Amino acid sequence: MRYVTIRSLTLALAAALLPLAAAAYSPRADETPGAYPLKKRYADFTPAERASLRAMYEGMPEADEPPFPASGMRSIVDDVSEISGSYKAYGFVSIFVSVDAQGNATGVRVMKAPNMDAAKAISYVLIKAKYKPAVCSGKPCAMEFPFRFNLTL
Repeated sequence: MRYVTIRSLTLALAAALLPLAAAAYSPRADETPGAYPLKKRYADFTPAERASLRAMYEGMPEADEPPFPASGMRSIVDDVSEISGSYKAYGFVSIFVSVDAQGNATGVRVMKAPNMDAAKAISYVLIKAKYKPAVCSGKPCAMEFPFRFNLTL
């Protein structure tokens, strides 16, 4: 009997949280590098650039916005390029950054990286960055930002 009560409570809690989970969108699992301008903040993006960034997420409607580095990508890409040279790490890197509703990075998921030392260093750069929070149904929300980049010589 106790198992049924706990299970019922768990199912009720899951049902209550389902609308919240549906508000956050997951980055697509493909390995396409981001096609956004490096020198612009999200507020300065054209409608086409915003659509391109939204397309990196599964089912994100036009009214919602993904998170994005508050100062733009330039300083992050510069740091990552330096890390790439220092660690002699070349190839594709994909790291998903969890960004809370206040624009703070709260964690990372390394999806692919040339080596773990470079992944740790790049993750540090991404964690210390401040982000424009995602917007879900007109309100700031938590969401992942997919950092995808080809590290080349």
